[in-house]
Amino acid sequence: MRILEYGSIEEEEQDQILHVPVVADTRCSLPTDVSSHSQLSSLPANLLGHDPDRPLLHNVRGKSANKYALNPLRYSVFLILVIELLERFSYYGLTYTQTPFLTGVYNKEWNSGMNGVQASAFVSASTAIAYTSPFLGALLADGLLGDYYVILLG
Repeated sequence: MRILEYGSIEEEEQDQILHVPVVADTRCSLPTDVSSHSQLSSLPANLLGHDPDRPLLHNVRGKSANKYALNPLRYSVFLILVIELLERFSYYGLTYTQTPFLTGVYNKEWNSGMNGVQASAFVSASTAIAYTSPFLGALLADGLLGDYYVILLG
């Protein structure tokens, strides 16, 4: 039987492994802010993975090991910025073309039957609904259904 404190566990070995709790002194000696490849040398080998993009391992008892990147904030910030860019692009692209589309400027044969004032009022109402719907969702989540069910509903 092998004794492990941390590290990845093979599926065949999971039932044969005895997990020993770590003494508080050894946990305090481990660095808590590893953010560069040079700092990886201060970690024990069982906390290191083989993936160069995600070299840190964290194993929870009875579960598979989780891999972590050295600077996860960099990936998160980049993803958030790309999503915001695409969201703004789609919002302004739709907002600026919706009124001419509804009034039939792009194609004279097709017309929704709206004049400029009606089309502008429709675009304003749809913008108001888009900006107030998060508040309605928050009221549903906090007051009636709960977070989990509102996410499923959305």
